[in-house]
Amino acid sequence: NEFSKLIERDKYSIVVNFSDLVYISSAGLGVFMAFIEKVRENQGDIKLTSMSDKVFNIFDLLGFPLLYEFFKSDDEAVKKFSENKNLENEK
Repeated sequence: NEFSKLIERDKYSIVVNFSDLVYISSAGLGVFMAFIEKVRENQGDIKLTSMSDKVFNIFDLLGFPLLYEFFKSDDEAVKKFSENKNLENEK
């Protein structure tokens, strides 16, 4: 899958756009849980964007907002990665 390909290439700052998604299965949700630990072990994160209210409600019911950041746009998520990098560089 795409997460595996990104991790194999040492890409750990991942933005996932949900604008075309109308439904997500439990297996689909499980993919995010399977990869978040590996990504964060490598100082990365997965940011979720452009999610419809219907899809967000599913993530919300399962407690995903405690684990992931949600953004209205890809640009906002990318900006957050940049801000986090700047904070790390100031340490």
